[in-house]
Amino acid sequence: MLKDKEKTLKIIQELSEVQGPLPFSLKTRAWLNDSDKESQRFFIREANKYCSKISIHGRTLKQLYTWMADRNFIAEIKKDIETNWDFECKIIWNWWITSYNDAENKLSDFNLDGIMIGQAAIWNPRIFTPHEPTSEEKLETILKHLDYSIACDQRFDEKVANKLWEITIQDLNIPIERLEDRIRENQNKSDLQPHTIVEFRKFLFQYVKWIPWSKEWKQQVLSCKDYQELKNQIIDFFSK
Repeated sequence: MLKDKEKTLKIIQELSEVQGPLPFSLKTRAWLNDSDKESQRFFIREANKYCSKISIHGRTLKQLYTWMADRNFIAEIKKDIETNWDFECKIIWNWWITSYNDAENKLSDFNLDGIMIGQAAIWNPRIFTPHEPTSEEKLETILKHLDYSIACDQRFDEKVANKLWEITIQDLNIPIERLEDRIRENQNKSDLQPHTIVEFRKFLFQYVKWIPWSKEWKQQVLSCKDYQELKNQIIDFFSK
């Protein structure tokens, strides 16, 4: 949609009119490439007429998850809208927040209205508080989430096997004691959801981001398809 800004603006305008008095928000990124920067700046200026909130990711489409970004672009947009436009559109920072204090500093330094946090909440589950998690807390969180993942998949498969297609939040709201029972009951069986173990590894690597020796450890974990093996690998990692 960034490639056809005129059409996108029209869609935004029509959606905002349908919404009526309800708040309407937009999430976008800095720009597509260097030649697109001013065009994207104009696009955001126009979009702010119809939105109550715009979240801006600091990296371009080409930069994806690299470190490179224009830190000042979001701040410039905020200043421009405040100075030249009579709209109450809030500008939200959406790029590279590493801690609670980091979020507070960016809000203050760039005079922003809010912060959006995504991936950082995985490798720092306490990012929404000033408390920095200890290694013990990270380990406890990872193991608990691993059990939740498997137990939820088991519950899903049970429902499907009985042709109960509707999955509700109550189906997944299982006491942790029962989750542990489910794991123990199945840990020596071939149906311990090996696909869950494989899927969980993708998220696991986010939990250990920035921890020394994690890069080498990832190579060891990539071959894990067994629950107990993966669990032991995680415990060993945090015992170093």
